[in-house]
Amino acid sequence: MSSRPSRSKSRRLLALAIVALASNAALADEFCQEALSTHVGSSPSDVATTIIDNHATGFHASPSWQRRSASGGYHGADYAFRPTDLLGDAAEWRAPIPAAGHYNVLARWTEGDNRSTAAQYIVHHANGKETVTKNQRREGGEWVKLGTFPFKAGDTLRVELSCWSKPGAVVIADAIRVEAKELCRAGAKQSKPTTSARSTPRKQQKTTVLFEGKKPVSIGVVQATELSPEVKAFLDTVAAAEGTGDTSSTCGRADDGYGALFGCFEKSSRTFSDYSRHPEKFYKSSAGYRSAAAGRYQFIPKTWKWVAPKVGATDISPANQDRAAKWLLGYRKALKHVEAIGADDYEAFKQALYASRKEWASLPAAPYGQPTHTAKDLWVVYQAAYARY
Repeated sequence: MSSRPSRSKSRRLLALAIVALASNAALADEFCQEALSTHVGSSPSDVATTIIDNHATGFHASPSWQRRSASGGYHGADYAFRPTDLLGDAAEWRAPIPAAGHYNVLARWTEGDNRSTAAQYIVHHANGKETVTKNQRREGGEWVKLGTFPFKAGDTLRVELSCWSKPGAVVIADAIRVEAKELCRAGAKQSKPTTSARSTPRKQQKTTVLFEGKKPVSIGVVQATELSPEVKAFLDTVAAAEGTGDTSSTCGRADDGYGALFGCFEKSSRTFSDYSRHPEKFYKSSAGYRSAAAGRYQFIPKTWKWVAPKVGATDISPANQDRAAKWLLGYRKALKHVEAIGADDYEAFKQALYASRKEWASLPAAPYGQPTHTAKDLWVVYQAAYARY
């Protein structure tokens, strides 16, 4: 049996290899101006790539990820795989980043008819994180680029492979390859930043997703740009539950729900466009519920008057509605769970829903006797929305 290098030695070798990838490159952009404080020297340039295999010390996965070598095209001795399921159990690769710069990150898997067509890789980098979806029925045995991402010296590259998907397929965790595309160099002349893929946070993209298999709801529309991807995705989920995201109804067509009034699902006139103040227009539904709730997150007048000053809102514009809804998540002690969801933590998602149930009557276990939605159905909206931010 061959012996393995120690964990500390592996890390040192990995660090040297990554630096060597870009020994002669210089990145002159705004990211480097902010990130570069000291220059990390390079090592011999004969090392071309750094690979974190599923047997490396930087790979972590639960026992549910099994090792196989039945399909060809894998790197190293074998690959890890896991059946898809509606739970959070991601495989993870980690590697130290010794020098600031932009790095190409590539993944490898083995293809097959039972593979997931929407395997989600989550790459954590200096600007946040990106979810990249790949079809593992294709490109097996190849190094497939996930993107080019910025890192600061001392960062840890972290790539997750989610197993969250409809059961019936498998996801393959084989290896991740890291290549330094351009390394920040001290003294380099500064110019405009490069526009390589994923070098800056992705712009959100508005679209729709089918909720409960039938209703098209809007996602990717949150206007408060300073909010995290998790909070934005959760707010899209709340709108889906409240009915204001339904683009097939008056509610969702009223400025993506920001101009919706309670009762918009029954009367097309139940909308508003004057965002200077809360409209305070009551309506009694055919089911007997009476409310003056307004906006994408259905603020009743009393709640809006209470929360608006806390977020500095002088109007009920879309961005202020987003900020007020986030504040309510914090008030209900749901925000910490929302921020922990990421791409695939279903348990954190359910905890966030439960903590928010007294704020929005449509959420699971809400105590108000109104119709509610299941966590499973809402999770479909969250995941689709998260990929848009």
